[in-house]
Amino acid sequence: ISCKKGFLDIVELLLNNKKVDLNLCNEFGETSFFVACKEGRDQIVSLMLNFEENEENEKKEKNKQNEQIEQNLRRS
Repeated sequence: ISCKKGFLDIVELLLNNKKVDLNLCNEFGETSFFVACKEGRDQIVSLMLNFEENEENEKKEKNKQNEQIEQNLRRS
């Protein structure tokens, strides 16, 4: 509903809640991202894309740190 109605602040809160599954579909099989695109909610689409990009970067950084820790433990 927030994506459809353009409630940017609520979408941002939901994106930051780790308990929210962003890939859930509505009764028509549409994800929130699809609804935002369909409704022309450009700010929400942009917010969601940036959020996904930041999440991926955080995962890569965490993996990199874990690899460095493992390498250091092997050297010990």
